[in-house]
Amino acid sequence: MTATFSADELEHLRAMTPGTRHRVHLNNAGAALMTTGVLSTVVDHLNLEAEIGGYEAKTREIERIEECTAASPGS
Repeated sequence: MTATFSADELEHLRAMTPGTRHRVHLNNAGAALMTTGVLSTVVDHLNLEAEIGGYEAKTREIERIEECTAASPGS
């Protein structure tokens, strides 16, 4: 199945992905460019780990983590 996006949808997706402002990134096999939402979520979690510890941060956020894992392709 091939996804087809309108020009407006593509522009919106590119606006959410800062790395596309200065490059065409085709190496997505291991790690694609992050969207601003993904980047801020990762940074927020790292800040939480810095404040309360890694295990405690995981315990606090376990429901959100499991939702993300369940929603990811191939899981």
